[in-house]
Order: sequence, then structure tokens, then C-alpha cells
Amino acid sequence: MSSGLHVTSKKHEAALCMMRVRPLDWLRHGPIDVRDLQLINANPVAFVEYGGSSFVRKLECMGIVGQMGGTVVGFESSAADGAVNDLTYTLVNVNITAPRGQGFVWGYLSTRAENVRIFRGPLDTCSIHPWDAMILRNCTANTDSMAAKEEISSRKWDILAMKMCEDYDAPWLVVAVRDSGAVSDADNPGLPDCTCACDCGGPPADQHQCTTS
Repeated sequence: MSSGLHVTSKKHEAALCMMRVRPLDWLRHGPIDVRDLQLINANPVAFVEYGGSSFVRKLECMGIVGQMGGTVVGFESSAADGAVNDLTYTLVNVNITAPRGQGFVWGYLSTRAENVRIFRGPLDTCSIHPWDAMILRNCTANTDSMAAKEEISSRKWDILAMKMCEDYDAPWLVVAVRDSGAVSDADNPGLPDCTCACDCGGPPADQHQCTTS
């Protein structure tokens, strides 16, 4: 483990602190996009419970992100490969748990896979499981609980998640969230008609497990 852990007793906070000091160790190619820097250095938002309660829903494979138009940086090619079968559309859902007093308990912020970038973490973070980073842009409210909160549903959100190795089922912890502007029709990920074998007819996202991650 890196000696950078001394800055905090919480691993996800240590990872974010390290990325703020050494962003090129993850992003690799300068100059760094201003929007990415603003996200990495963003102050906490009130409606997000950080520290493991908010996380990216498990991705089947990085290949889905890459093949659906997203970006995978710093990995061996085999690690980013994966069959997408006949998927023509993939949502990435971020499970947001709210602190008390926010008017909802939990909900999804969602975006298309093409808006996702995954970065291999530097080896000095952990030799076995480097602290990889994921940036998701233009996430929008995708559950009724969050849609009812206009201050959330009227905005689109950029999210930074970092991969911690303690929880296999939910390794990508949300460490930063930033308001990236007003929602337009083009920003709403929506849902396509279902074309898979389940013939479910395209129900709401929280039921549509065949085409969402």
C-alpha cells in the first residue's frame, strides 16, 4: 500500500486525495480536461452519502463500456475485452443513498456507457488491486424517488467512482459528484424497446435487467 494512506483513516478518502494530488497517474495524457479537474476537486453534495453507501452497480465487463463507445485507459487489451452479444444499448446505474433529511432514501443516477471512462490506477496504490477510477458524465435521475426532487432531476451530474477491493459485488465507490448543468432531452438516457429473448417490452429501468448494468 502507498504511504499516502496516512492522510485519512478512510480508504476511499485516501484514494480521492491521492488522485487530486497526482491526477495524471490515472488520466495519463495531459493536458487534463478542466471538467475532469472540477469533478476530482468537487465539494461533497448534500444528497449523496459517501463512504460505501453509494456505488456503481456492478458492470458485467469493461468490454461493454469500450464496445458501447466508452473509454478504457491503461489496461491490458485482454482486460478490456468482453462479449456484448446483441446489446444495442447499455445504461450504467449509480446507486445513490441519501443522508437523512434529503426527502428520499435511495435512487439511481444513470448514464449511457458511451459517457463512461475507466482508468487503471497506479500500482503503488495496491500491487494486487490498484485503485482504478471511473468517470461518468451526464448522469440523470432514473428512479421516481429522485425524479421527484427537482433540484436533482432538473440537473445532470458528473460522478467519480474509485474501485476498492473489499466488496466484490460493489467495488466502485462514489467519491465525488458535481453538477454539470441543466438536463435537456438529449441528456436523458431513457430506455429502448426491449429486443432480447425475455420479450419484456421495455419496462422501467429498475426492472429491465436484460439491457442495463
